[in-house]
Amino acid sequence: MATALRAQESTLILQELDLSVGGGEQVNGGDFGIILDFEKKAHDDGSVSVREIIPLVFQAKRYRRPNADISQRSSGTTQQRTLLQRNACTSAYIFYENATGKILSPLPVLVKAAAAVGDSNSTNVLADSLDLATFLLVALGDQTYAERALSPKNALNMIYDRAKFDELAALMVVSSDGTVGPRYQKDYEDVLSERSKDSSPDTDEYDPPRFD
Repeated sequence: MATALRAQESTLILQELDLSVGGGEQVNGGDFGIILDFEKKAHDDGSVSVREIIPLVFQAKRYRRPNADISQRSSGTTQQRTLLQRNACTSAYIFYENATGKILSPLPVLVKAAAAVGDSNSTNVLADSLDLATFLLVALGDQTYAERALSPKNALNMIYDRAKFDELAALMVVSSDGTVGPRYQKDYEDVLSERSKDSSPDTDEYDPPRFD
């Protein structure tokens, strides 16, 4: 991924946040989120740079070839896959190969869009899946593959469309902008404050994640 970004004269900056999750997966079924925030440049034809912001939610699963069990439900009766499919942002399963013994030829981490699993209780991990780096590149390059956000604040609202603020285990921002951290931090706190007024959750003891 870094090689492809260098071809666009983009810098790769990764910031990972520990959100101190407690009982996540109850609302949106996701284990962690990634926000891609890049300026796509095309200097040869004189066009201006275009900013792309892509929020993504991932549900982590272990599997044994070739199938993964995705029949889990939330605390209610709704399937986790259904909750993933309803997210405002593009959501996907991220699969880690598991076995009782040694895996002679382990596969890389594979990603499969939640929309591709249908309504089955299991899914073939080897079908319609991509390795994580390729998935992120496709999401960045193809607007029909992943939903775009209008701004960092909009991206956060999309990720937390169905989740409370302590229900993702981690949130990572991958960006080409070295000043992006403080802006995401400010937007996060604004979104938290706005939603607190709407739903009145207990946020007095909640320390917002740092983007620095």
